[in-house]
Amino acid sequence: MHDYLQAIGFDRYMKRAGKDELLIKIIETPDETMYYETPGENCIVQYNKDFGEAFGISLVGEIEDDGEFTLEYIYPYVKGNNMFFHEEIHVEKYSDRNAYVGVCDNVNVGVPLIFYIHNFTHYLNMKHFKEMFPKINNVILSGLSIDGMIILNVEKDEIQIQKERRSNHNRNQLIEAAREGNMEAIEMLTLDDMDTYTMLSRRSKKEDVFTIVDSYLIPYGVETDKYSVLGTIHEVKELKNSETGKTIYYLAVACNDIEFDICINKEDLLGEPVRGRRFKGVVWLQGMVDYL
Repeated sequence: MHDYLQAIGFDRYMKRAGKDELLIKIIETPDETMYYETPGENCIVQYNKDFGEAFGISLVGEIEDDGEFTLEYIYPYVKGNNMFFHEEIHVEKYSDRNAYVGVCDNVNVGVPLIFYIHNFTHYLNMKHFKEMFPKINNVILSGLSIDGMIILNVEKDEIQIQKERRSNHNRNQLIEAAREGNMEAIEMLTLDDMDTYTMLSRRSKKEDVFTIVDSYLIPYGVETDKYSVLGTIHEVKELKNSETGKTIYYLAVACNDIEFDICINKEDLLGEPVRGRRFKGVVWLQGMVDYL
């Protein structure tokens, strides 16, 4: 988590004195404080402080019986704008700390989508009202990156775009049917995958892979909430870290029909981000969950 402080303009190797000063500032002047009182145990507290228009640092710890705050861990966060609705989102707790991840199956990605839950204290408090809010079913996704590059887009006309949309829609319907045990759908998906493999093998001999592949969202490494991302940039904002003065790019990216916002330090991005171009990089996926 500390590595991703760099994504919002802080030094991942911050000296102890500077780090302590920053932690004190967050505790004394937070923009948001959230509590969750565990029955029979200490109170979990989360201090959030913004250091830019859409990003900041969160401190998580416990308040002891004597009123003292004990820090457990810190992490950077980025706020997203695009709500992603899903029938049901499952939540799992980390075994070693007070932290949670959300898990949902998404036909556009093809694998379960796993993200770190930023507002987990809100989720824990809402669990007490299960009769009113039986399940969480929407999330605002966002991500942090410390290594990315800009590549050119693939030019397409309106006919190609509409054809791809219809193809994706039909494939998603087949995937849903296959999950319900429809053998015909499973066979059609198998044949479709074979055709795709043949096409890729043929075209890759003469074309660059990023000309063939428009976007992807692939699990990266052993950490479940990290993804290798290739997506089209829909919007670009330049933000400033109010503490360090570093320039942060805030990118709205569309990937596999999923839209989310990514923060990356200008120093860590190769190329100039422009609407219509594509972002390629490794992203730590975060989300804010809620009930409808």
